[in-house]
Amino acid sequence: MSASLDKMNELLCKIIEKRNALSVLTYDSEDYDALEEQLHDIEDNMIAEYGANIEKVIRKVYAKFASEGSEVMSPLSYIARRYTVMGKNKLGVDYELPLGEGIQVDSSELQSTEIRVAILPNPMRVTVVTDNGSRTDRMAVEFSKVLS
Repeated sequence: MSASLDKMNELLCKIIEKRNALSVLTYDSEDYDALEEQLHDIEDNMIAEYGANIEKVIRKVYAKFASEGSEVMSPLSYIARRYTVMGKNKLGVDYELPLGEGIQVDSSELQSTEIRVAILPNPMRVTVVTDNGSRTDRMAVEFSKVLS
């Protein structure tokens, strides 16, 4: 990966770590506010530095799967509230998207299937997932292939 993709991937991993940590805390936890503030700082950095690039990759996915008129949301919306740690791969932690996570998108190509779009790291990619009681990756667009 290029230096900018490495940095983007690193920021995404930090966001995922913070979101996963927040997902197990209650609002009245003494660590919640500080952790949430750290998360927002990292998210702000991610959008300021890489928001346009992330949106470019998401638009590529929408062009293939989303119904006409579907709007691309803020890139942060495509980072799930929580991820499942599956182990490690050569790039770092291997994450999986739990059922029901990601942004639901209407699809003209997969009309009878609920699809969700989300960003995953290691390698950094946007994935389209079908949620029909089981998780099936339909497509993953790696950032390195779109932004190179």
